[in-house]
Amino acid sequence: MSERLPNDVDPIETRDWLQALESVIREEGVERAQYLIDQVLDAARKGGVSVAAGASAQDYINTISVDDEPEYPGTRHWSDVFVQQFAGMRL
Repeated sequence: MSERLPNDVDPIETRDWLQALESVIREEGVERAQYLIDQVLDAARKGGVSVAAGASAQDYINTISVDDEPEYPGTRHWSDVFVQQFAGMRL
């Protein structure tokens, strides 16, 4: 928290923002903090602030185990679909 950014024209305001973020993390958790950061980044973009493209990107974490996932139709081979669709038809 004692870090001071070069060219920080208002270190007190910076400290206030960082302390507020620390408080949210401590009192409400990282999920709430992430939500607030995403909202701030969105507002910054809308306001014309250049924000790095991946600044709010998160890695995808699948919460469904492989055993619990339903069969995805894309796992069927195209020839299986062809046979099923045209079974019994005379070509």
